[in-house]
Amino acid sequence: MLDLERLDLLLDRHADLLLDRGELAELEVMLRVSPQARERFWERAKWNAAIRSWGESAVGSELPARPAAGSGRSRRWLIASGAAAVLAVAALLQARWTVPDETPVARPLPPEPSGRPAARHVAVITAIDDVTWTNQPRVLGEPLPPCRLSLEGGSLGIAFADGARVVLRGPAEFDVHSGSRGELLAGGLSARIPPGAEGFVIDTPSVEVVDLGTEFGVRVGGNGIADVRVFKGVVETRSESSPRNPFERLEENMSRSFGPLGLIATGQAPAAEEFPPLEEDSPSRPITSGAVHLLNAVPPTLKGLQSDDFILLYRETEGSRIPAGCLVDIVSPGVYSNRRQPKPRGMRGGRRVDSYLLHFDALPRPNMVKPDDSRGAEMRLDGSVRFAQQIVGIICSGKTLAASDETVGGGVTRHTVPDGQWRGIEPFEADRIVLSKDRQTLSLSLLVHAIYGHDQIRVLVAADGPPEPTAGGGPSTDTDGSDEQFQ
Repeated sequence: MLDLERLDLLLDRHADLLLDRGELAELEVMLRVSPQARERFWERAKWNAAIRSWGESAVGSELPARPAAGSGRSRRWLIASGAAAVLAVAALLQARWTVPDETPVARPLPPEPSGRPAARHVAVITAIDDVTWTNQPRVLGEPLPPCRLSLEGGSLGIAFADGARVVLRGPAEFDVHSGSRGELLAGGLSARIPPGAEGFVIDTPSVEVVDLGTEFGVRVGGNGIADVRVFKGVVETRSESSPRNPFERLEENMSRSFGPLGLIATGQAPAAEEFPPLEEDSPSRPITSGAVHLLNAVPPTLKGLQSDDFILLYRETEGSRIPAGCLVDIVSPGVYSNRRQPKPRGMRGGRRVDSYLLHFDALPRPNMVKPDDSRGAEMRLDGSVRFAQQIVGIICSGKTLAASDETVGGGVTRHTVPDGQWRGIEPFEADRIVLSKDRQTLSLSLLVHAIYGHDQIRVLVAADGPPEPTAGGGPSTDTDGSDEQFQ
């Protein structure tokens, strides 16, 4: 369902020449899939052209000089000066996106202007199971800008920036709009919305589903009928085709079917088993927040998994034994930054651990020292991970990471770094790591230079036995290697 309020906002920003890359991509998606959006764009373009014509008749063939930023006349000047360009773009859109049967035409986004960052990422692929693609193939761990995902078969896990997790099963057509909204055009999906991500929206051609804290499924058939079923919690459905009752609240185990003319006969929606299964939130699953998102497997490569918006987390090995003398950088609870830098120590061998890797690599900005971008050449992301078991060691320098890649790291993913660049979090002046008193929560504030390197942190978590009690009245500041895990 088209969000007219959002469309009008984007059209206003387009007329004012204020659209950023993410907003431009979002507007393009709307215009590709919605004839109503294209008609609205066209009407707005003609209106802006009329404004320009009036302005030129009032002041002559040339428009006045651009007023200073922030002046009351700035918006009017931008509308007039940009109207002709908008009209030309509208004509191009009308020719490119209007086809006889009104079938949306998939096309790639225009190439990124030199020196400017790509569109902000709003989601990331967290699982891929036997997927056959009908458009651009994607890989595990790939961050996504606003885009269309087309699956012929298989299933795909997607984590949105605001926290929602979706499983999409092919054949399916799904548009990623923003960090809190997606649109299902065909196929089926299931969604889990954790606390703090309420308000997530799944749109369809017949109904809009707004989460109120829940798990739910949506399926869209070739006849345009959208089936909605709530597994847990509550959703609100919104249907403009049902003017007498546009809103309906659905609770656990309730289902409804919506057609182009609104709500249709109840009791016909598919059973829960007919929707894609959601991955169980097992007690051993790490809980992530902020920019950190968990992948369900080891990605085949880290090459190209670059984003200004996501820190990737995945488990490298399970139940591996620490080799004698394995170097780790952090073991004691506390705050580590430029005031307290870790000192590598050798661990006593033999303990079984699960190894997790955190990976943050900002988008490249070639040939630029200070990009024409308010975010600059350095990107900072914050997030945290809560593990079910205690953290027994943290490896975060280039030296200790390289030494542990083939042992506790498993050697599964190759961590290639170009000459002259670093991995890990050194130099430590800009990064901050906090290991909680109970050694189960890792809080991060990581800064990556867009040209010179990327941050990686290997976390070793106890694979056997319950968490050990932590003594003392506060975070330890001991870094002399006296902890029992060191020799």
